[in-house]
Amino acid sequence: MHKTAGKFRSFIGSWYFILPFCVVLFLFLIGLANFGIHVFEQWNQSGPLELSNTKTAPTFTISSDYFFQYAYADHPGYYKVIYFIAICISLNVGYRIRSNLGTLLKGLKSGGSFEVMKELKKQYIMVPEAGTKFPGEGGMPIARFSYWTKRKVTIFGKQLTIFWLTYRLLVDNSNTNTMLLGTTRSGKFVYFFSYYIDNLSRALLLKDRPSFVISDLKGEILVAFKRLLEARGYDVHALNLIDLKLSMFYNPLQKVIDAYIAGEYDEAQKECATIAKILYSEEGDSKNKYFTNSAQHLFSALVLAICDKAINVTRHITIADGKIEPLTDLSKEIIIRGNKGDRVLLTYPNGEHKQIDFLLSETKHIPLEEKLQKEQTFTFQFVDRETGEVETFNVPVFETHIETITLYGVYMLIRKLGTSSSKVEIMRTVNGEKIPDEKQALEYYFEQFDDHHPAGNQFAQSEFGSSDSKGDVFSTTVEKLSQFSLGANGRVTSKNSLDFENIGFGDRPVALFLLIPESDKSNNMLASIAIKQVYQANINRANKTPGRKCKRKIYFMLDEAGNLIRIEDLDTMMTMGLGANMIFTLGLQEIIQLEKVYGAQDAETIRGACGNTVYLKSSLGKTNKSISEELGTYEYESKSRSGQTFSLDKHKSESVDDRPLMRPEELALLRKGEMIIYRTMKREDNKGKDITPRPIFIHGKNRILPSYKRLKNWISIKGKSLQTIGLPEEVGKVDLEAITPTDYIPYAKQMHANRPYFPDSFFQSSWENQSPTTFFSEAQRKQIQTLLEKEPNLDIEQNQHLLNPSTMEGFLDNWKLLKQQQFLSDKVYSLILAWIEQGIEASKREEAS
Repeated sequence: MHKTAGKFRSFIGSWYFILPFCVVLFLFLIGLANFGIHVFEQWNQSGPLELSNTKTAPTFTISSDYFFQYAYADHPGYYKVIYFIAICISLNVGYRIRSNLGTLLKGLKSGGSFEVMKELKKQYIMVPEAGTKFPGEGGMPIARFSYWTKRKVTIFGKQLTIFWLTYRLLVDNSNTNTMLLGTTRSGKFVYFFSYYIDNLSRALLLKDRPSFVISDLKGEILVAFKRLLEARGYDVHALNLIDLKLSMFYNPLQKVIDAYIAGEYDEAQKECATIAKILYSEEGDSKNKYFTNSAQHLFSALVLAICDKAINVTRHITIADGKIEPLTDLSKEIIIRGNKGDRVLLTYPNGEHKQIDFLLSETKHIPLEEKLQKEQTFTFQFVDRETGEVETFNVPVFETHIETITLYGVYMLIRKLGTSSSKVEIMRTVNGEKIPDEKQALEYYFEQFDDHHPAGNQFAQSEFGSSDSKGDVFSTTVEKLSQFSLGANGRVTSKNSLDFENIGFGDRPVALFLLIPESDKSNNMLASIAIKQVYQANINRANKTPGRKCKRKIYFMLDEAGNLIRIEDLDTMMTMGLGANMIFTLGLQEIIQLEKVYGAQDAETIRGACGNTVYLKSSLGKTNKSISEELGTYEYESKSRSGQTFSLDKHKSESVDDRPLMRPEELALLRKGEMIIYRTMKREDNKGKDITPRPIFIHGKNRILPSYKRLKNWISIKGKSLQTIGLPEEVGKVDLEAITPTDYIPYAKQMHANRPYFPDSFFQSSWENQSPTTFFSEAQRKQIQTLLEKEPNLDIEQNQHLLNPSTMEGFLDNWKLLKQQQFLSDKVYSLILAWIEQGIEASKREEAS
């Protein structure tokens, strides 16, 4: 790419010239000395010439053979001296040529260079450029090159073999994350994503075609590829945030529902926390972070409460003295407990009979082949093993309401119960007398949950019960949820069209498109949540699978990733996902977008997880400078001269310097189709030999052609739109009233009726849920107030929300936060911490007694 010295001079100074030259010079000197020895011998033999007697004088002859006729045996001493002198002269001349004309580049300053095409063909696999299917897997497009192939044709009845010029792509099919940098209209789709999706989906065998999760700004990728992917065996789904009427269904709470049904309440809380962190991202000052954190806990509490009402409708129902587990329309098995010798006659709703004998005292699980309906009834006849008496139980199927577990349902719950005007009439006991009173509805609702219920625990951490922060926590929570009160949003998130596990473990490949609008970003968090849940669903399944890998590779192609809401734990997903066959490609306009969304530290981790960085073009100097530094530098010979302007005898000098492989201003001038690939993880060629992963500069005849020229026969957006490619139109048919949860307070009162204690005792059940007013003595509270007023770094008015939480768990967390922010001195912090530890020990002793 860059000339560092004249070609002729460089050749003269290279070992390719010097070594042969020294050998030739050595042989010439030996031949010349040999010639001189022969001439000298004849001179001695002939003696002095006698001109007067020429007839009798000896003959003196000179021949070219003297150069090659050696007489080492006759003159060994002479030849040793001659060899020595010839070697010295040859080496001296060779050294002087090398030192004066040889290159000064020694690789001491830098050894950087771009990889050459010849080596790239040894390092990456080649696939047909377009149209033709091929064995094996595709990969990330690297370069285009011409390739001569043999074809057999029949001409006039004769079969002939001809050579046909075709074009191939070099692709990287390794599990490597990629970052694509290209400013607006730099061609991220036409030069990169189009070829990437096309060649991956052209694998000959269906099992080698990966699944896709593609974020698609404006929906152009979906319009171009939908019908082609369907023709290649893909199930295509689109979460259409541009036009919700043409979208698939996607309920972000589905994983919470699945975990809750399975009784995995810890997993349900984790799923809630993941969604909450994306909905309520932690930004701003400490006060905003406090309300954001409280809103996350309140959101999780609301979701878990709706799950409890919709799914756990049978938790207070006992059937046949506990011998039979209640049946719901979600049940997948019948659970019967029996003693040794018992016999149970089971009659199904369709009239079929089954006899169950208990050889041991055990619990039997009988699988159900069909989904149960609420109108059905099962009949169980228990035959006593001693008396033979028969006891009959008719067990109805209870109805659940999982259709109400939606973000729309969460909004409706907090809207109806969360306002300050929402009150519930209760009876309080004062001096042994019950008197009527009122309580805020949402507080009352969550007080009905028992101590260890996840919904109650999350609500306690939300600080909603604190009178000072109640309004702020409510408004922060409702602000994000209110968009799901809109009809289209509520309908789209009412159920699921796709089981995310099928993306990595289904029999057919899946293409999930996440259509992102250009202007309205209010729904973008749905795309971020979906990406996180696709990863989580498949990594969980992979961890339970031999080999701990997805059955089918999943490519996350996140074009315009900088316009997505922060994806929780994206850095971890990218570092851990590769081992499970999940590969990420992030399309960004500038590096600074990543830092803006994820912060400098996480952005650096994400960049480090990308083994390939593909650069198309950038107009931002910071991005160009960063790429230029990563590419490295190379050595070159710099020349200088001095002297009079028109003098022909100037003084010249040479020196070694280094410069970037690509300066920032050179990167900004790349032409269409040219790209730079900086790679760090490619360390073996196709044969397993070690290589140095040098950067790649694709230019000239190896540039990839725009897809609207080369792939126009397969993909095109001309004459197409989202309305004409056959997207489903089922969203508008959803009845919002049917998915709205109702009867909250009657259900809460039913829970209360089955509890052995009153709502007012809820916060005294353990030290974490006690209020600071109850936990600390009056003297301790006064001393705490006095100590805080003397703290020079603490603004009590500004941090009032941290100093007055509703629970001791919140107080302890806030106390540690104040210390981390250096608002508290070590002495005050340690003193109050000691009081808390003493109170905890006292609380444990009371519980034990």
